[in-house]
Amino acid sequence: MTTDVPLPEFSRPTPVEALDSAGRSFAIEANADERSAVARRLGLVSLDLLSTNGRASTRAGGRNIRVEARLRAEVVQECVVTLEPVPASIDVEFVRDYLLMSAEPPDGKAATGEVTLAGDEIDVDPLTGDTIDLGRATVPGTGPISSCAGRRLG
Repeated sequence: MTTDVPLPEFSRPTPVEALDSAGRSFAIEANADERSAVARRLGLVSLDLLSTNGRASTRAGGRNIRVEARLRAEVVQECVVTLEPVPASIDVEFVRDYLLMSAEPPDGKAATGEVTLAGDEIDVDPLTGDTIDLGRATVPGTGPISSCAGRRLG
C-alpha cells in the first residue's frame, strides 16, 4: 500500500549535491496556477506575484543547508472587520536552516551523530532525501505571506 503525498503548490526541487559552502544563487517565480493554489491554501483573495531570489549553501561539512532569500509578493486578503479586499505588497528577507537527516552527508564524510549549532541556528527543519525544495522553503505555510494582517486602515 502506498500513500501519495501531495507536492507543495510551489515546488522547485534542487539536488542537495548541487550545493556547496560557496552557495548557489537562485531566482524562482510562481506561475498563475501555483499562485492560485497557494492563495487558496492560505485563504487569500488573490496572490498576484510570488517570487524569491536568494542563495542556498551547505554548512557544517554539508550536514546543514541554509537558504537566505528575499521574498516578493502581491497579495489581496479580506479585511477581518469589513470583509473588503485589502491589497498588500510584501518584500522581506528570510533565512531558513535545514539539518540533513541522510546517513551520509554530501561531503562524503561519515556522520558522527553529533551536530553543533551556533545560537543563530537553533530553529532548523529536518531535511530527508537528496533534494531541497526551494519553493516550499519560500511558502512553508507560515511566515510573511500568511502572517500579514488583513485589516483596512481608516
